Amino acid sequence: MLYTEDGGATWINQDPGIGDFFRDVFFIDAQRGWIADSYNSQVLRATGGGNTWEPFGIGLPMYVESIYFLDANTGWLAGGDNDHGRILYTTDGGITWQEQYSGGLILVGIDFADSLQGWAIGWNGAILHTETGGG
Repeated sequence: MLYTEDGGATWINQDPGIGDFFRDVFFIDAQRGWIADSYNSQVLRATGGGNTWEPFGIGLPMYVESIYFLDANTGWLAGGDNDHGRILYTTDGGITWQEQYSGGLILVGIDFADSLQGWAIGWNGAILHTETGGG
């Protein structure tokens, strides 16, 4: 994993020390972020700008391909298992996750404009859209 403090002119290697197959990284501010570790079916949470990483959500029922958080509590994971796509949703910062409709195909990306309007993309050109936060 690499990070920059000068807008991309130089990059610094940073080893979170946990996990080994990162698919997505998402920060809501300079201090708090998450990494989707697909291989280990877990999410890592950053504090202190990424100086400290801790695993949480270990043993999720899916390969985590994409992660998106609106704030420190509200977020989504997209991915899948061996035969279908999955979307998980949290309102408590990832302590608990609830499954949402996924369209059936493996998903590789998720993004939200606000708490209601969101999109997920997946295999075979799948595009999912919600105007209700996925619920």
